[in-house]
Amino acid sequence: MQIAVCDDEKVYLDCLSRKIKACFKEFEIEISLDKYLNAVSFLEQHNQNPYDVVFLDILMPEMNGLDVANRIRNLSEKTIIIFITTENHLVYESFDYRPFNFIPKDLDIFDQKLRSVIGKLMFFLQTSKTLCFDLPYGEIGKVTVGDIIYICSRSNYIDIICKSNVKLKIRSTIDNISGMLPEQHFARTHNRIIVNLNHIQRIDYPNHIVYLTDSNQAEISRRYKNSLAEKYKKFIRETT
Repeated sequence: MQIAVCDDEKVYLDCLSRKIKACFKEFEIEISLDKYLNAVSFLEQHNQNPYDVVFLDILMPEMNGLDVANRIRNLSEKTIIIFITTENHLVYESFDYRPFNFIPKDLDIFDQKLRSVIGKLMFFLQTSKTLCFDLPYGEIGKVTVGDIIYICSRSNYIDIICKSNVKLKIRSTIDNISGMLPEQHFARTHNRIIVNLNHIQRIDYPNHIVYLTDSNQAEISRRYKNSLAEKYKKFIRETT
């Protein structure tokens, strides 16, 4: 993942860059990070090789962060913009540039907010991926990871239950499908069932049932009860 950090204060730029690297390392994500003290240098490089994620100070001389964001959006909608600011009122002006999130320059809450934003970023990137499956009669089925509610193995076939009552039936194994999914966001509840943690509405441990989006339910076996509980707690901590 290619990341740029742009801030006109060198001390803050260096500090922010170190913290970003440490946070991505904690999430076990490899990144390449470049630092820029001014918007002009950043844009020269970004226009040639666009970055995936840009951490951008709003208040900068010569060209402020909002002007930079406008140029980023003129080039691409794909680049993820995360604004850094001391001026909360400027947040509202930034909405036109569709930022992913904001981080305040407040040392008391900065580390916590940074970790929260990066956790949400990882969730967004991983659940936005599209998976392709071979269907009968030579057809190809496509599904966005975030739309998957749960997956159930039935003999030699797999049922993939998605939002809006979409269902795919493919010939595969539960282990093969599990290897295609982001591990942080899916969990086994049974040796033949995998659920999307983001679609859990409620877990009824005494009755061994997970209540899911669109009135779906999944069975919890004793074998997976404890691992599900731990994984769901971790998921909630990292995405809220």
